[in-house]
Amino acid sequence: MKLLTRSLSAQESKVVLALTEQRRRETTRAEIVNLLGGSVKAADHVIESLRRKGWLERATWGEYLLVPPEQGPDALGESSLFVLASRISYLNFFGFITAATQFGFSTTLLYVLIAVSSY
Repeated sequence: MKLLTRSLSAQESKVVLALTEQRRRETTRAEIVNLLGGSVKAADHVIESLRRKGWLERATWGEYLLVPPEQGPDALGESSLFVLASRISYLNFFGFITAATQFGFSTTLLYVLIAVSSY
């Protein structure tokens, strides 16, 4: 697997630096549109470019996670489905078997993450 170097254009660095300075990992499409000056098409292009370069990961529709600069130039991002799923909704919990598997207390290998949400 060839890793891309995580370089940034001026618009991309605006997004990454703003989130890093605020010590935030989560952002939304609307926040990026506002940060870049209101052009939805330009924001979508920047989001796609940041995803391709490994700076953003999609958490859910319109919500993204920043892969922080501290992870280095060849960061792989968040690989734990448990961590990614926990960021989808603030009001959720995971089924017992999901949590037990995540922390190594089950011999069962899950292919499905069981999450319950109020949404």
